[in-house]
Amino acid sequence: MPGKRRGPLAMAADEGDRSDALKALRGKLAREIEGAESSRDVAALSRQFTDVLRQIEELTPKEAEEVTPLAKLIQIRGGVPDSSGRRRAR
Repeated sequence: MPGKRRGPLAMAADEGDRSDALKALRGKLAREIEGAESSRDVAALSRQFTDVLRQIEELTPKEAEEVTPLAKLIQIRGGVPDSSGRRRAR
């Protein structure tokens, strides 16, 4: 419809990637849950909301564990020496 303003969900679905669309849907569901008057609506919306949260989490790359300078050195040197001076892998 010409002249009709598109909302963030429609824009994300048309112009963004899956992650953008899911995040826009998350916001819409949150607003609907807050405005819902019946327990049945809240329950159904909450199920959808938690599913969207799960999908967003699956798409979000996990932060790599921070590698300390000591851990890098141990990797380079081939392990940690034991009490006899031999190196053992970690």
